[in-house]
Amino acid sequence: MKNILVLALSAVVAGLIYLCATSVMAVTNDDMYPTLPRGSHYVVNRYAYRSGDPHPGEIIVFKNLKMEKPAAKRVIGVPGDSLYMDEGLLIRNGKLLKEPYANTAPAKGIPELTVPEDHFFVLNDRRELSNDSRSNEIGLVKKSDIIGRVIFIF
Repeated sequence: MKNILVLALSAVVAGLIYLCATSVMAVTNDDMYPTLPRGSHYVVNRYAYRSGDPHPGEIIVFKNLKMEKPAAKRVIGVPGDSLYMDEGLLIRNGKLLKEPYANTAPAKGIPELTVPEDHFFVLNDRRELSNDSRSNEIGLVKKSDIIGRVIFIF
C-alpha cells in the first residue's frame, strides 16, 4: 500500500512539474513549414535555457514587442557566429550549412554579420518568408526574450 501511495504522489509531483515547466502552443501560420505545419501544436520547455544557451538547429519560442503572439523560429547563429546568406545558401563561420529542414526556395539574403553577445539569429524553415531575423519586425532575438525550446510536436 505504501508503495502505491509513493508512486501516486510521485506521479502527481511529476505532473505538476511538467505543467509548470512547459507550455503547449498552436501553429497558426506557415513560417516553419514543414517542421511545424499550420494546425499542429508543440510543447515548449520553459526552463531549457535557464543554465545554458540555445544551440544552432534548435527551435526556440520567443516574445517580441512588435508581435502579438510568441514566435517559433530555428536558431541559425549564436553569439560570435559570422553569417552570410545569398540565393538560399547559408554560410556560418565560413562553412556552408546543410539544412535538410529548410525550404530553400529563393529567399531574401543577409549581408555578412556577426551575432552580438546575448543575441541569436533565427530563420524560418520556409525561407521565402522573411518574418525572422532578416526583418526589422523581429531582428536579432535577445536571450532575455526567449521563452523556451520546442521539445515535442504533435
